[in-house]
Amino acid sequence: MKTTNQQTDNKPKAVIYSRVSSLSDRQNYDSQTLELKEAKAMEFDIVGIFEERISGRKELSKRIEFNKMLEFIKENNIKNVLVWEVSRLSRKMQDSVNIIEDWNINGINTYIKNHNLNTLKPDGSIDVQTMLNIHMLQAFSEFELETTRSRVIRGLKASKLKGGANGSIQPYGFKNVDKKLVVEEEEKKIVQLIYKMYLEGNGCQKIAQHLNILEVPTRYAKTFGNKEIKTRTGRVRKGTSYSWTDNTIREIIKNPLYKGERIHKESIIYLSNLGIDPYITVENWEKANEAMKAKANNNGETEFINCMKNKLVCSCGNTMFQHARKNKRDWAYKCLSKRMKYKNLDTEPCNCKGANIDKVNNSVFYLLINLEKATLKNHHTRLKEEYSKNEFEAMKLIKSLEDLEPEKDRLNVMYQKGRISESDYDKEYNSIDSKIVNGKNRLNTISKRQGTLLYNIRYGSSRELGSDPKAFKTDVEHWVNQIKVSSPDIEPYRESYPNKQDFIIRLDVVLMDGSNHEIIFSSRTNTALINGKKVEVEKAINIMPL
Repeated sequence: MKTTNQQTDNKPKAVIYSRVSSLSDRQNYDSQTLELKEAKAMEFDIVGIFEERISGRKELSKRIEFNKMLEFIKENNIKNVLVWEVSRLSRKMQDSVNIIEDWNINGINTYIKNHNLNTLKPDGSIDVQTMLNIHMLQAFSEFELETTRSRVIRGLKASKLKGGANGSIQPYGFKNVDKKLVVEEEEKKIVQLIYKMYLEGNGCQKIAQHLNILEVPTRYAKTFGNKEIKTRTGRVRKGTSYSWTDNTIREIIKNPLYKGERIHKESIIYLSNLGIDPYITVENWEKANEAMKAKANNNGETEFINCMKNKLVCSCGNTMFQHARKNKRDWAYKCLSKRMKYKNLDTEPCNCKGANIDKVNNSVFYLLINLEKATLKNHHTRLKEEYSKNEFEAMKLIKSLEDLEPEKDRLNVMYQKGRISESDYDKEYNSIDSKIVNGKNRLNTISKRQGTLLYNIRYGSSRELGSDPKAFKTDVEHWVNQIKVSSPDIEPYRESYPNKQDFIIRLDVVLMDGSNHEIIFSSRTNTALINGKKVEVEKAINIMPL
């Protein structure tokens, strides 16, 4: 945000909002801001300028400068917002209209420079003609955007049909030569080795380990080398730090490109038509993928249900995965770093020990059972009370909206008979319109909230916690926000766990209501400390249903 030094008391205050989509220097919001300042400097006291580089299709909650502007408008009672064009507010038609209508209701005028439009008249009433124009302009803008997107998609397809190399990083086994997809012979041999090893019965993790031992560089290692790159999570890493993982192997095996088929949307482009022979026969590709489907252990049909899915976080910051086997050997939730095994990282390797699956599930089950009669049941009562309160408010809103429609008819009759002036008619009509818009918005908000409440009432605390794995997984999703897993020193707990070969696991449990709970258990006993209380945790959850 920029603030201006000029302060003028006799001019209404205004803010400027400028936005471009590209993060590169190809697009610049300076011209938008400059033209708005030059056009309205004599009319307004411009007290704030908000500029950002972000896609207009991004959620409004993720647009930092836009939200700063909203706060600034509220805190400083700003009544004018200046934008270059409607699409600067949002590329989504409904979002732009909602923003402007909300400002209209609160007496905030929107000035749109490229069409010289104001959404409010000088007397503060809504300019109906401008709002109609805005709807038309945004509809055209969305049409233009969809047309551009269609052209891009058609262009990509045409490029692929001609053997074009799209994007900066090509699939493993290929390279970009003069914007054409070309075979990378050394990598082609690695791809063939991966399929050969997999068809011989080796798992993805074992193949990844084999390639790391051979020091075969990954695509990122070859492309970026020692250059630092920023990951999606914000972590900065060198290209050489990327090693082979089981997931990378899995994606290569699943990719139909290696059997000679390049997929674009629902179309298939055969590489043989471009002079590129398949790396793998269709028969072997299908065998490998059928074998992978048979081994799959991550869907709802599997006998191993992960009750803690997306809830466990290691003390090192990585997520944790369920390492479950039929023979129950190495039966634990483990830190993802154990699977990834990155090379050349500057950080210390994770020292968190695996947490026994049964002990985690059973101790969390006992924690929730212990809280159920007090915390959970009270929360369930509060949910039902809120649902009833919302239902009553919704009925009142519907009744008031029904009463407002005849008010419009009455107003029209009075105006036609000349009983009220045009300015009074506009003022009252806009007032009724604002009430209708506010009422409908509130009804929409209530409707969404009621859906959430109804789900939680029916499937959350309204029933007893179940020891059936699927039922317990639902309970965990409903009640548990996050569980941090760590392996602290056992010495402070030696009195409870005297075995010298023992180690302990600590679970810091955060529930959806924000409350924090501590669970301590050891590797060699069934005794757990749940919020400081010693409990014998017997088996309650069996993740291998009969």
